Amino acid sequence: MADYDIKKGYTVPIKGDAAQETASLPHPPFIGVCPIEFAGLKPKLTVKVNDEVKVGSPLFFNKKIPELQFLSPAAGRVTAINYGPRRVIEEIIIATNKTYEYESFPKKDLGGIGKMSRDQMVAALLKGGVWPYIRQRPYNKIADHEATPKAIFVNCMDTAPLAADPNYALKDKGDEFKAGVAALKRLCDTVHVVTTKNGAADAFKADNVNSHSFSGKHPAGLVGTHITQISPINKGEAVWVVNARDAVNIGHLLLKGQYPTERIVAVAGPGATKAQYYKAQTGIKIKDVLKGNVAAGEQRIVSGNVLSGSSRSEDGFLGFYDDLITVLP
Repeated sequence: MADYDIKKGYTVPIKGDAAQETASLPHPPFIGVCPIEFAGLKPKLTVKVNDEVKVGSPLFFNKKIPELQFLSPAAGRVTAINYGPRRVIEEIIIATNKTYEYESFPKKDLGGIGKMSRDQMVAALLKGGVWPYIRQRPYNKIADHEATPKAIFVNCMDTAPLAADPNYALKDKGDEFKAGVAALKRLCDTVHVVTTKNGAADAFKADNVNSHSFSGKHPAGLVGTHITQISPINKGEAVWVVNARDAVNIGHLLLKGQYPTERIVAVAGPGATKAQYYKAQTGIKIKDVLKGNVAAGEQRIVSGNVLSGSSRSEDGFLGFYDDLITVLP
């Protein structure tokens, strides 16, 4: 295990960190999936308005890579497909059922995951819709499933302003995390798991990986910093990156045989009247998370953190890779 202390950096002084309390949100009436979030993707729809879908039903795929599927995080009826300029698909909106119906996928225990071949694992993650959680550096695009990376980095920390704390949010997800990391080990022999130097959750323990810890001010928690310090990318090389939450989602698919639907979301910032964590539905509308939790006056809402997140209206949807909503005057 190697420890790294980042000497240079800056922690942006913004008030409103989320208290370590978690509340459950009501079942949302609508969820949305936004194909424009995925860099370089050319989506081809597999649904139309008024189609009924289950959790895990295909919504669209990549025209260039038909195996790369994107699945529904809720059961219900497709009520709208919203297009932007040049007929770019911006949103697929689903009116949800209160009773969940799931598409089923093969279940594996931890031992079974370790026995899968690389080809079997790639096929399982593509069909199960969790492959988009694996991203590639450089360019931060969805990883090329036909390539083999130099290494895979699993980032279990975040030093961005007001960031959700994975040590708290994922403290009960140890089994899923181990399964997710075991799956990544089938894709590449070299897996680096990076945690905070102090207080790393027991949930982030995994076998046969390279463990590292980082401390210091931002950007100590950025995976780009970890790559630079541990295994710099040379010309012609690529590494894959997965954050801890998405490693848990991969493990959930394999252990439960169901597409993951739950996300622990932090609401933070000086514009939030109650900054804390919420157990939410993947793809939930921002207003369904913030209901009654926005201070008076004009507020700016960011899905993600203030440095790399995106501005959203309250009618927008939580980003595919986000577990933080920042509310700012």
